[in-house]
Amino acid sequence: MEEFENLDGLLAATLRKSGIAPVKTIEKSECNKTNGLASSREIVSVTFEDGSKLNFFLKVQQSGSQAEHFDETLQIFQREAKMYTDIIPMLAKYQEDTGKDVQFPVKEMFPKFYGAGFVQKDFYLVFEDIITDTARLVTAKDQFHSNDQV
Repeated sequence: MEEFENLDGLLAATLRKSGIAPVKTIEKSECNKTNGLASSREIVSVTFEDGSKLNFFLKVQQSGSQAEHFDETLQIFQREAKMYTDIIPMLAKYQEDTGKDVQFPVKEMFPKFYGAGFVQKDFYLVFEDIITDTARLVTAKDQFHSNDQV
């Protein structure tokens, strides 16, 4: 896994590999916080040189955390990166190649994964942000609703 001096470097390299326009600015959200022992999350807004803007959800395993010690044995973050990098694209290709009409296309079941890397020993997974700037709220571990539905 590649190492970067800072978050800007990780995002610029990861997004460049995805074929996205060059990064102009990166703005961290105020809502960044730790989620228990396992990881923390960050929301960043990236403005590109072409003027477009995207939000990203970053899942972070912090260096020195209790989760990092568990992960030395369990390799949960490495497995998650492998799942998004190799397994989900392989399953999606299989669905496309077989040409079967499936009720749940694999590539639509998960947020888009852009890549992973280390920033000062913290391990980052970079995903599309499917909640920010939408009318959706996470109301349970497996449910999303609009304000009207809540």
